[in-house]
This record gives sequence, structure tokens and C-alpha cells, in this order.
Amino acid sequence: MKLAMLFPGYGSQHVGMGKDLYDEYPVVKKYIDEASDYLGIDFNKLLFSSSPQELLPVSNAYLALYVLSCAIHGMLQKHGVKPTYVAGYDTGQYAAIHAAGGISFKEGLDLVRAYANLYNKLLQHGRYDILKVNGLTTTKLSEFMDKDVAIASHLSRTQHLVSGTVEGIEILKQKINNASGVTLYEEGIGLGLNSHLMDPLIKDFYLHLSHINFNDLQVPLISNVNGSEITNASQLKQEIISLINSTIRWDKVADKLSHVDIVVGMGPQTNLLDWIKEKHPNKNIFTISDATDSQKLKELMATIE
Repeated sequence: MKLAMLFPGYGSQHVGMGKDLYDEYPVVKKYIDEASDYLGIDFNKLLFSSSPQELLPVSNAYLALYVLSCAIHGMLQKHGVKPTYVAGYDTGQYAAIHAAGGISFKEGLDLVRAYANLYNKLLQHGRYDILKVNGLTTTKLSEFMDKDVAIASHLSRTQHLVSGTVEGIEILKQKINNASGVTLYEEGIGLGLNSHLMDPLIKDFYLHLSHINFNDLQVPLISNVNGSEITNASQLKQEIISLINSTIRWDKVADKLSHVDIVVGMGPQTNLLDWIKEKHPNKNIFTISDATDSQKLKELMATIE
């Protein structure tokens, strides 16, 4: 049986996520407590008793999702669950990389914190927006776009995230507002600009990467940039850099999953698994996000065995 683990990105977070797992599984508690001690952040409070407003900023949400996702992987690993592939949506890639053995848990904490801080600085010096566009192919969508906007993510053939300046997004909305069969949704900026707008981050973030000991991967990581399999340390470093200012090709990640039998969502999910279900409606898909999923875990283990 081939199994893929998918790690969530920004937007999946919510207060209380993982509390049952923290209470029930010592390995989950170990990860969360270790992160708290290492960064001096009370992740117990942030995850379980903060407010949605506290969890919303990228500096908190990115780290919270990384910590919980890694903890859930540790829990499944202890139960003998080993993936055939791993992938994460945008910043979820850091947890996927850790799960594949590419970086240590603490190195991932350092990278996620550094990335969030640099992204925050960028947002403080510009006004940006993200728009979800449903109902247009890439070719059709591109006809409405100019240099102030870019496709940040291909979710599926007709679902895309577009990032841009506030003014550029507003012009785009006006251009396609009356297009037949098209729906528009304003999304949180934390989803990531993933375009040339992120170019200013690359030089500074590259300095942080120079302090990380990347390892060859124990299982392949599916690239967010092109859907290829990443297996060695040099490829891994390039993936992290490319992801900053490249369009996320989640459609290609979904294509790659045609080769697996089971897909496991590692933590809270929003649309992450919905896009996979749309592409592969007959696959076994599980979500492990709290103790109420224990039955799903047993079903998963029975399927593997």
C-alpha cells in the first residue's frame, strides 16, 4: 500500500486544534513542549487557549501549524505509519520536509520563524491582497491580468489564487466581475503571495538556509513548484528558495497522488483534501487532527496491515 501524507498551510489553523491529541498522546505533548522551550513561545496556550485574533498573524499561524503537523507525524510514526510520499501546501512543506528526514524539528522551527518574520516585514512595506478565482482556466484568467497581479497557486484546472497589490487585485476584480460562471473570493494574505512580489525576501532568507544541515530524504517530497519528486539535499534547498516566488502547482501535486492508495491529512484541513478528492474521488482519504479521529487511525492501520 502506498500512502501520502499532506501537511496543511495557512488558513487551516483554529484555536483548540490538536488539544485532544496533546492530552492523549505523549509524543504530541513532547513536540509541543519542546517547541515551547526552544522558541520561548507558549504553544500550549497559542494552540489551545488563545483567540482567533492571536492565531491569525502569520508569525503565529505558520509556527502553530508546523508544530502540530510535526507532532501528528511523530504520533503516526510511533504507530508504525510510514509514508511513501510527503507534501505540504506552501509553508506546510516545512513540516513535510521534517517528516521526510530533510531537516530536524528545531531547524524547521528556525526556518518557519525566519520566513514568517521576513514575510511580515514585506507586508509592512506594501499593500497586497489575494483573490481566489473559480471558473476560469489558466489561459482565460491570464487574459485579465497585468503586471500588478500574478497567479500564486494553481489549485485545480479552474481554481486559482491570484496575488497582487491592492490596486491590482481591485482592477482584476472589475475586469472579470461579469464573466459567466466565475466566482471570486477574497482570501487571507497569510496564504502567501508566491510570485515576483516575494523577490525581496530571497536574499535574506537564503542566509538562513546557509545555517541549516539539509539531509537526503528518507521518502520523496512532492515539489510544490512542479510536482516532481525531491530526494536529495541539494534539490531540497532549491525547492525552498523556488517556493518563495514561484506559483504553487497544487494541481501537479494532486496529479502525483494518482500513484498512492491512501492520502492522510496531517492536521486541520480546509480545502486541501477537497482538491485531492475532486481529482481522485475513489481514493481512501483520512484526516488526523484530533482524538475523535482515533477510529480513522485504526481504520488506516487496518488498511495498511
